[in-house]
Amino acid sequence: MNAKRKIKVVIAAAWWCADRAASLIGIRPDRAGALTVLYYHAVRDGDAIAFERQLDSIGSYADVVEPDHLGERTGRPKVAITFDDAFVSAIDNALPPLEARKMPVTIFVPTRRLGMHPQWAMEHDATDREEIVATAESIRALADRGVRIGSHSQTHPKMTALDPRQAAQELSESKTDLEALIGGPVDIFAFPYGDFNEAVVEIARASGYRFVFSTQPGTIDPRDLNILRARVSTDPSDSPFEFWLKLRGGYDWMPLASRMKKRLSSMRR
Repeated sequence: MNAKRKIKVVIAAAWWCADRAASLIGIRPDRAGALTVLYYHAVRDGDAIAFERQLDSIGSYADVVEPDHLGERTGRPKVAITFDDAFVSAIDNALPPLEARKMPVTIFVPTRRLGMHPQWAMEHDATDREEIVATAESIRALADRGVRIGSHSQTHPKMTALDPRQAAQELSESKTDLEALIGGPVDIFAFPYGDFNEAVVEIARASGYRFVFSTQPGTIDPRDLNILRARVSTDPSDSPFEFWLKLRGGYDWMPLASRMKKRLSSMRR
């Protein structure tokens, strides 16, 4: 674990302690019924055992639900498990243990990249370059097995870099592509790179999506009908304590830190 990641763990632990204290004295609600949506990318062969341990941690803590779960904020915490990019390694290594535990899962699919290596921009040290996106036949078979399918656009662009017409095309045509492929409705969307703004969210709404998902961590009240929902980045390489914190809202501080950073940057200009 690099230094930056260790610092995040320390901050997350402090945040969780403060949040827990606030819950105990009634300033903030406790975790009962709260929804956390996790998102993964790849699960390689060497990650399979670690991933199964994470599933067992989830199962001992929360009820596993769909990412568009709605309900009263009562009972055990709720966790949704999602995957971006529809990589073959995730299907091969993550789906069997999920099915064995009867845990629902959602896969967000880039419809014009099926059967290919990723052809979108990644960080220079990204380990997903050698992954392969599942084929159309595989996606259809997943839907037949009960896997929830959502859109991840057609070509995995940064949505805010597109003009409104292009953004509408990525949103509406990927929805149409998938509905034709799986023979059922597709009404959830995950933003590539977590890149969005208010205008893109409204285009998604107009395109027929009930919920859209960011990559900003956050705890969701399952009574909330807001179209935009938070998700927490997870990976089989997360340490047990790191993963424990992610399940319990420890990383909810990150959007606040991001807003403060942007504000400070704008003040320097």
